[in-house]
Amino acid sequence: MDGMDMKREHWKTPKIGLAEILIAVGVFVLLAVGAVFGLSFLELGTVSLLALSQAAIYVAALVAILAAVGVRRVGFASLGFVSTTWKWILIGIGIAFASRMLSFIIVPIYILITGDSTNPQEGLFEDLVSGTAFQIILFAIAIAVLAPFAEEMFFRGMVFGWLRRHGFWIAALISAGLFGIAHGVNFIFPASFALGLLNAYAYEKSGSLWPAIVAHMAFNGTSLVALLALSQMDIPLS
Repeated sequence: MDGMDMKREHWKTPKIGLAEILIAVGVFVLLAVGAVFGLSFLELGTVSLLALSQAAIYVAALVAILAAVGVRRVGFASLGFVSTTWKWILIGIGIAFASRMLSFIIVPIYILITGDSTNPQEGLFEDLVSGTAFQIILFAIAIAVLAPFAEEMFFRGMVFGWLRRHGFWIAALISAGLFGIAHGVNFIFPASFALGLLNAYAYEKSGSLWPAIVAHMAFNGTSLVALLALSQMDIPLS
């Protein structure tokens, strides 16, 4: 059996199923709600609360996914944690920039069609850039490190992996659509959807989740750097 045949057999017999997804979602909701509720009792400033809440939410997501994998004993390889090559790592970085370029095209089209230019994250970033170096670093770790791991493990490793038995395009479109919706039905949606599709393609072709994680890290990281740079030049983020 050659490499392509082995890959097809892998997608025909996925180890990730609906049970793992439901366990992960259930544990995440309990942990995330509990963490945010607990933080609300602390006497924290707005920026500290935002940074800690973001970190807590993504830590909760990672714990929930690990719990689902552990309970069902499906193994980390079932989430796509297998070795890859430097070529695919570089492709992952390229995907981040390709997604950024695509967003410059599809976001204006989305706004033109829907008339919706609202950005719920705008206020969050405006508060963030007024924070201390520690608060900004904590938020950056949450968004550029924890979020890519948690979101790729769930949307590509679990959702795409579960749906892949029905064909690549069904799995890629649904998982990318859910990934986009998770970021809000606003002009962020098309950019997130594009990144989700490209990451599904990278996962499909490489057989590893690492290129998608690298792409997601680069995408989020460059977004944060750009926003911080704009704030230092006193350029409005809206």
